[in-house]
Amino acid sequence: MALATKGTQTAEWPLNDIFKARNEIRPGLDALLRQLTGLIWYNTDMKQERQVPYAVMNYRKLVEEGHFFVDHTRFLRELERYETPVFLRPKRFGKSLWVSLLEHYYDVRFKGEFEKLFGKTDVGREPTPLANSFLVFSLDFSTIELGTLAEIERRFASKIELAVRSFCIRNAEVELGGRRVRVDWSSAEQAIGAADRMDRLQTVIRDNGLPPL
Repeated sequence: MALATKGTQTAEWPLNDIFKARNEIRPGLDALLRQLTGLIWYNTDMKQERQVPYAVMNYRKLVEEGHFFVDHTRFLRELERYETPVFLRPKRFGKSLWVSLLEHYYDVRFKGEFEKLFGKTDVGREPTPLANSFLVFSLDFSTIELGTLAEIERRFASKIELAVRSFCIRNAEVELGGRRVRVDWSSAEQAIGAADRMDRLQTVIRDNGLPPL
């Protein structure tokens, strides 16, 4: 049972009746929400319950599992005007999800999935010229534990080393000129030190005419 209170009177409503009424008004309510807030839902199967995402940090996961999503992709057009954007917001305000969205939008690896991932969004209907045109290098320092300065530096360097290896594995083949090209990243993987690894990545990209980092 569910309780509905108005003034000092309380009425009981059977949950089955509430769910039935909700399902009857859902299509119209969805359309209204999309108009008012840009809220979209990726899964069109009305039998599956929508989910309000909590701590979902992967954009693909959000799309494939049919979570609620407030479409802010129109701001990508504004974002591309900034040379070095910085996002400063409290925890649980969607920073990680937004960064994941950026990765899926700009990474050349997801070019073939653009319609699936962004087809229902504002930017999907009118993509920017930079969509899926970069090699995206991802770094996550959120799990680095505190300690002495030397310990933090070692953990920082270890994170970069793992990120470089992951990048090389993900981009073992890169689409170039409409064909898949095998890329030799060994010089970057074998480099010593974070700065040298990043320099080697840029060298391989430049020498092979790959999309920019």
